[in-house]
Amino acid sequence: MTADFGIWLAALTTLAVYSYLYKENPVFRFIEHLYVGIASGHAVAMAVGNIKVMGVQPLASGKIIVAVPVLLGILFYSRFFGRPALARLPLAVLTGIGAGTALRSLPSASVIAQMKATVVPLASIDNIILVAGVVATLSYFLFTVPQTRLTRGLAGLGKVFMMVTFGASYGATVFAGHSLIVASLQLLLGKWLGVLPK
Repeated sequence: MTADFGIWLAALTTLAVYSYLYKENPVFRFIEHLYVGIASGHAVAMAVGNIKVMGVQPLASGKIIVAVPVLLGILFYSRFFGRPALARLPLAVLTGIGAGTALRSLPSASVIAQMKATVVPLASIDNIILVAGVVATLSYFLFTVPQTRLTRGLAGLGKVFMMVTFGASYGATVFAGHSLIVASLQLLLGKWLGVLPK
């Protein structure tokens, strides 16, 4: 068993979180509130640091252009002083910038990249399955053409491909959760109690 105070603190906190598996209790609630408080404090400290580094220091060094985003950021707080209409201006600017950035990058990153990844030579079984899966899945969403035996068959195959994809995605999510459990067990059994071989 280790004598490191940090490992003891991490192990006891982990056990307090796992105590919820039995039932909700005051120890779990304390750790939950502690986590939320630390996360909120960290977020505030990071925000203050960002304001200092990206706002105050450039303004102090003479970069006047930084006054525009600083002023827009200050306008966010105008709703607390009875002027909610002023808070809409920075929100509109942020929404416009976000929409413009998305419209510029999304088609090339999502649509065109996926089309390029689908147009492959049918030289291997992997490529054949890929192209067949894309065609079958797209045919599942053809609602504007009359259904024939071929389109119904392709749509059924597309449904199978989608279910396999959703299952694989769910499995990856479950395994990601298992990796967190493994990490906490390595902390408890390895670093804290020392029963796992190094």
